[in-house]
Amino acid sequence: MSSMPPSSPSHWSSSPPMDFGDPVATAAAFATLKCRLATMHERLAEATQSQPKKTAYVLLSHLSYSSDIIFFSTVKTMGRGIRKVVSLFKGLSSIVDEADCRNIEGANVMESDPPSNGPYNLFLWLIPQLKKVIQDPDIGSLNTFLSDLQEGANGARGDDIKRVKEEVYDQINREYKPTEPLLRTKRDNRGLQHNVCGSLLTQIDFDWDNLEVHANIRATKEGFNISANYYLNCLYSKGGVDTYRVELNFLRSKSLLQVYCAIFTSPSSAEGFEEEEEEEGPSRKKHKSSKATKMNVSSLLNMDGKVTGHSIAYAAVLLVFNLTDATQWVDTHNGFSFIGFYNFIINYFEEFHNPASQCRVDDLLAWWNSQVFLQHVAATSDVPAPA
Repeated sequence: MSSMPPSSPSHWSSSPPMDFGDPVATAAAFATLKCRLATMHERLAEATQSQPKKTAYVLLSHLSYSSDIIFFSTVKTMGRGIRKVVSLFKGLSSIVDEADCRNIEGANVMESDPPSNGPYNLFLWLIPQLKKVIQDPDIGSLNTFLSDLQEGANGARGDDIKRVKEEVYDQINREYKPTEPLLRTKRDNRGLQHNVCGSLLTQIDFDWDNLEVHANIRATKEGFNISANYYLNCLYSKGGVDTYRVELNFLRSKSLLQVYCAIFTSPSSAEGFEEEEEEEGPSRKKHKSSKATKMNVSSLLNMDGKVTGHSIAYAAVLLVFNLTDATQWVDTHNGFSFIGFYNFIINYFEEFHNPASQCRVDDLLAWWNSQVFLQHVAATSDVPAPA
């Protein structure tokens, strides 16, 4: 199958606007549309049977009774990036409904940079076909489309949770060499009861090394609420914690950076980071110049060498979740709200109280870009990438 969809037959050209006052013409138009749909379903069945691993063509019908052929694997596959860069927790129908209630038209989805003003515009940017499906008078088409997208989105999240679970296993056992090593395929021995995981899950204003403090945290005593704030040790660079300046080195930890790379670029790209206590965050100390053999997730999501606040929030939640001993994906575990944590990080990147806070976020994103997409940064700045 070629990389571009075949040209449509001439008799499939767009029909003129329908006169709904003419019942005979309306019925004829619906009959024509059904024939077109039947033909495309036959072609889709043939394509998926003869080449099950290839990309198939999916027909989306629209209000004007014209037919557009959209090129993608399946609707479920289209949805695999939604949790990563749009919204980790919100149902897709609720995103559309909220936008409808607020009469949001949507940003220019043809722009290369993802918009920063709300999940609906991010949704349109990632899935531009959504706008045409919304215009379909058959509400069932929209519901089916959103349901398939959400199934793909949640499936990808499950795959990422498993990937990060193994990444955390490697990180903790390699970097900390705990007396009780983590298990690769289970989170049973993680969480607050594990000395290393407990330390990383704790807020920076608690002294985990104090035996009484971490005993109180484990016993969930009053005054030791782990959800009191979301400035957690696992989000800071090594030796970079300052309880009087909580934003210093925040979201610059080596663990978070490696988890992000494991999700958005490749597991192998998560290697090669080193961290010194005097530095403001980890940095790459070695660089592999080998060419990629296939597109990575960030390329498929058209991130164009730019890390986003939503994608960092996604990686942070999956890191923290896999440090816990939760047996399955949940919104809250042992009093810690993953939804609250996710929203906190999103707001950190999007709500600025003064120019200094915006400058701080701009610098943070620039640092992330230089670590994750160093080749792209070098290409756009005319500075050679490290050898």
